[in-house]
Amino acid sequence: MRARHGTHMSSSRVGVVGDAVRGDASSRAALPATSLADVRLALAQPAVADQVAHLDEVLHGRAAWTSQITSDEIRRGDSCWFAALLDDQLIGIAGGRVATGSFPRTAGSWKLRTARPRVYDAHLLLLLVDPEWAGRGIGRRLMAAFAQRVSGTVGPAMGEFVVVRIDVPVDAAAARGLYSSLGAEEVARIPDCDGFGRPAITLAWSLAERADEEYGKQTTGSDVAGSDVAGSDVAGSDGIRPTWRASMAERLVLGLETSCDDTAAAVLAVADGQTRVLSSIVSTQLVEHERFGGIVPELASRAHVRLIPRVIDEALSVAEASLSEISLVAATRGPGLSGALLVGLSAAKGIAFAAGVPFVAVNHMEGHLYAAALQADAPEPPMMVLLVSGGHTLLVDMAGHGRYEVVGTTVDDAAGEAFDKVARFLGLGYPGGPAIDALSAQGDPRAFQFPRPMRASGLDMSFSGLKTAVVVELRRLNDRGLDWSNADVAASFQAAVIDTLVTKLFRAADRYERQTVALGGGVAANEGLRNAVTSGASELGLRAFIPERRLCTDNAAMIALAGWRTFERQGPSPLTIGADPNLALASTLDGEGHPD
Repeated sequence: MRARHGTHMSSSRVGVVGDAVRGDASSRAALPATSLADVRLALAQPAVADQVAHLDEVLHGRAAWTSQITSDEIRRGDSCWFAALLDDQLIGIAGGRVATGSFPRTAGSWKLRTARPRVYDAHLLLLLVDPEWAGRGIGRRLMAAFAQRVSGTVGPAMGEFVVVRIDVPVDAAAARGLYSSLGAEEVARIPDCDGFGRPAITLAWSLAERADEEYGKQTTGSDVAGSDVAGSDVAGSDGIRPTWRASMAERLVLGLETSCDDTAAAVLAVADGQTRVLSSIVSTQLVEHERFGGIVPELASRAHVRLIPRVIDEALSVAEASLSEISLVAATRGPGLSGALLVGLSAAKGIAFAAGVPFVAVNHMEGHLYAAALQADAPEPPMMVLLVSGGHTLLVDMAGHGRYEVVGTTVDDAAGEAFDKVARFLGLGYPGGPAIDALSAQGDPRAFQFPRPMRASGLDMSFSGLKTAVVVELRRLNDRGLDWSNADVAASFQAAVIDTLVTKLFRAADRYERQTVALGGGVAANEGLRNAVTSGASELGLRAFIPERRLCTDNAAMIALAGWRTFERQGPSPLTIGADPNLALASTLDGEGHPD
């Protein structure tokens, strides 16, 4: 890690003074009169960077951790930083990064006692405590916060092993004593830890073995009162255990979507479990493909290569953000057109690698699942979701985030595909869905009695036979020399599709006892379908959530949100992961791990 991040990251920084870290009586005599109950433990914000630089200079005679370096580190998506605050005054800070690595399983007398395949290396880069507060347990509290958050976000959630390490100057006896008391053992020696010839040792210990022993002791009675970390101010013993899912600094997620013919980028802000779409830019290739009556994959791929730099720049500009502020990059991995997927996936990996932030591969259909969640009053699971697009028609039972089951699907054509084929036969052009929806408003939905295949039972659907029935009926009328109205055909066809979709959706909600239904996918922009779901849900006493039309079609905001949810649940995706044009929804949404 030291080699990768430049000279300013040449070592961890330990700011404790003499024996004060052990809380000797001599040091306690000069302690501030202010009560520990007035100290607040919080996830660090970039605003404390100036105070960190000042404290580093006070403790070490020079500020290796400048304001800019500190601010950049706190903003990183793979970092974790806690501050101890008295009102707005910084009295202590601790933080570092978490990365997948191959930490040595045996080093000196210390052994990593695990057979698990992946090790998460949590590098504690900085621990500073105001010398006036030394001996009051501030350092231990900051360590507890760091340890609990790291073990909570990485270890148990991913079934992996977490190692915390810190580089401590050889002459920092008090600091070494503190970490040794927590179970740390020497694993390496560094001849020059700060660029000034100061030797150091690397200490390491296992959170999986020690987090619940040393750090995990709950204080009794008085440790919770109102802080940004656990809803409490800090008081009580050194063993305070803040809840890791705490109020977070705002993180920015860059999402990229290039699965078909739309080049999209978006910036999503995430803080305290809330999301805000700062920008969502979509460049459509409709004009390029319209004359062919459908998407030409090679043309789509070339257009993505040409457009994606400009789309990303525009998304960042509208969001008033820079790449250095991005904490996570998410991109669609599949399903979609192979060449098109590779453009967005490669761009996302390159940005993530260059910026040193995590990357997450997203299932395109999962993105559509989360489209409704980008709005105010967003629905929360459990709910039944109908995903309808040009290539997919799915009923998905969303029991929770990361817990999905496809309970119904089309056995042949997708609903959107049927719209396109019927529109082409009627001479309405491409794409067919919007054209049929607009024309239906002028027609009679009862003019033709088109079939509703598989409507009577089950949750699976079929639209190939319906499409064929339309073509056969119009050819029959042609053969007899009879006229018909395109508007009546469009209205009758659309009524049959909507009837089938809505019947299946409400049947699934009833079967799985869901009180909330939602729509997703491009066909969810269809006015008739939106009205039918809204009115049907009202009659049945269900809640219906339907995304705004701009969120129904392909966009990167939904990919950014799905990526963030995946990252929270599973951590980052490997940069070796490839595009999968036929990626199934269940293969990434079973909550068990990364895509294959």
